[in-house]
Amino acid sequence: MKVPNKMKIFAWRACKDGLPIAVNLGKKRVLSDDTCRFCLSDKEDIIHPVVNCEVVKGMWRFYLPELILDRHLSLFEMDLQMCERNMYEKLSILFALAWGFWFRRNKFVHAQELLGLATVAENAVVLLKSYDQVRHQSRVQVLKHYKWKFPPAGWLKLNVDAVVFLEWDKAGVGAVLRDENGSILMAFSRAEISLDGSEGVELLAIFRGLQ
Repeated sequence: MKVPNKMKIFAWRACKDGLPIAVNLGKKRVLSDDTCRFCLSDKEDIIHPVVNCEVVKGMWRFYLPELILDRHLSLFEMDLQMCERNMYEKLSILFALAWGFWFRRNKFVHAQELLGLATVAENAVVLLKSYDQVRHQSRVQVLKHYKWKFPPAGWLKLNVDAVVFLEWDKAGVGAVLRDENGSILMAFSRAEISLDGSEGVELLAIFRGLQ
């Protein structure tokens, strides 16, 4: 499966029913209530917060409409079902989204922070795409590919970047303006409100840089 290691570890633990989910914690008498903190109706078993909860079902229909949503299937059984349908390339999306929703669940349960569902899903997919672009390249190749180049004589180069802080539901943007010698003429960074989707945040960074 072509996903970052942290998603592989999550997938292994989820398929082995090894996550500290409410039902499991209830069996160990750590929790007295095993109800889902989001929908407040169903029990929070291993599959509920990442697939079956009504809160996240819309995201699955949008990003992975081929997935058969069956509340009686475990994540491991969904994995096998997709393999039987020769949908191996979709497994990465399955576990990337599940990992993102599990991250969102933990932030809400342990830090009382409610992250935007669309933002979490988009960031998980973007992380997966970024990983796929560099996973076959060595560190030297990656650094060479993304090496900064001087602008032509008489030109200026504006570099911008943006980052989303899921835990605070905020974004940060920054820009650096350099001349043909690489000398920095201007640089700034600032906090922004989080936007749904990575493209919106990147466009905001470009806009701030032009300003």
